[in-house]
Amino acid sequence: MIEKFKSSDRKALEKAGVAPKLIDSLVPEFKKMPRKKMTGLELEFAQVLEVEINQGYIESWHREPMKFCLGAASKKTNRRTWYMPDFIAVDYSGKITAYECKGFEREDDRLKLKVAAKLYPWIRWVMMKKINGKWDREMFGDVE
Repeated sequence: MIEKFKSSDRKALEKAGVAPKLIDSLVPEFKKMPRKKMTGLELEFAQVLEVEINQGYIESWHREPMKFCLGAASKKTNRRTWYMPDFIAVDYSGKITAYECKGFEREDDRLKLKVAAKLYPWIRWVMMKKINGKWDREMFGDVE
């Protein structure tokens, strides 16, 4: 008989040295659980997303639920470039918005969003920057 694991068992499995990929395969909900704690900025933006749920703008949001491949493997390192947005939100029509939260921005952050918007045009790509206590929204790509 195969034992079923609960979400609360994750820490015990990690302490036991079980590989993260194996942990994810044991219980599907584990894939949705963030691997690290949210930063203060991410916690603030999560509250913004909760307000959007309460106001009926979005149906749900998820933190770091998926990674996007941004390019083929490099000949030199044989590694691909991946990008994982901080949040994904889904509205009631099924449209997906990927959010990246920044207190300050590096050129690499902007470049990855531009590439992701080009490769995955059906997703709205948004960089949220906290400037002087207010959120500034910058859209990437052609999706309205």
